[in-house]
Amino acid sequence: MTERQDMAEELGPLLGSFRERFAYGTREELAAISSSTQLRDSTPLQELAKLAKLIRAQTTKVGILSQPARRAGNEATCAKELRALEQSVFYLLSLLPSFHKSGHYTSYFNKQLDEEILALLRCLEKFYDEIREEEENLVSVGKIWTGCDELLALAERGNLGLLNEHLSASAKLVQDTILELQDWLAEPTLEEQDPFGLEDSFDEASDAESAAIDVADKAPSSQMIEYVQTLERRVKLVKLLLKSFQKSAKVDNPHTKAAAETLEKVHTAHQAVVEQIDELISSVFMLGADFDSQDADLLDGVNTLHSTMISMCKLVKKLNNNDSKKNAWVESWEAQWNKL
Repeated sequence: MTERQDMAEELGPLLGSFRERFAYGTREELAAISSSTQLRDSTPLQELAKLAKLIRAQTTKVGILSQPARRAGNEATCAKELRALEQSVFYLLSLLPSFHKSGHYTSYFNKQLDEEILALLRCLEKFYDEIREEEENLVSVGKIWTGCDELLALAERGNLGLLNEHLSASAKLVQDTILELQDWLAEPTLEEQDPFGLEDSFDEASDAESAAIDVADKAPSSQMIEYVQTLERRVKLVKLLLKSFQKSAKVDNPHTKAAAETLEKVHTAHQAVVEQIDELISSVFMLGADFDSQDADLLDGVNTLHSTMISMCKLVKKLNNNDSKKNAWVESWEAQWNKL
């Protein structure tokens, strides 16, 4: 039997055993991969980019060869190209310890990388099933292309680029909050005290009296309005810091252990800020007619937000190597923040 015939006969078992060779369905299973690739004159990100392009091209070849109208007579070539594709996927998986265990890549980067690889493996498994069943696989090919494009984009973004992407998403959430505060300030009202009408059966007041009471109940105090105005200015400054970081953060090498550690802290801080703003605003409006700027929850919320923002400023300065010129905008921001 010739080598070509061997390859042709191998196609069926090869297509039916993808899951056995690539038995990875969770991030924990990816993290357990121990075999790694020693890189020379290259980096994990560079190799990730190369493999994303290679897997995309190899998938295209297999997709063409495996089309039902072309498959007859091309089984051996198809099996050969599948083997080459699998070698690239094995190499991709062997890169993971270089990301997971080196300390040079942030947890948010590794999380995104793992999710993209798991999605790619699911698409490849579906692709193999369609070839085995002699079905059209153009949709699966397209999904694999998309997965490879996502891996390539991730390799190009790295720690800093991905952080900036997340900061942009947080800035949009903060902007939504600003708009909500502005809407409220344009027409200040209090939340309904009895949204389910539980007191209706006990209310003996006339309709006119009830209307007068409702108007009084829904009018927020001047103290509350002033507080929300200050809160709006505070939230605007949060957005300014997030956007300014994206524009000004310059890190010579964002993939050193020190840089990765600092960027990780910035990522944790910006996520916390969004949550803290939401909690503080909720606390304000839950007080309603009982609003008091000295309420314990409000004081705690403001102090927590303040601590997080000052911590972010320190991290930005650290990334800028405490360069006074690079950090001038940070100090200007701090001065505005401390006036509130």
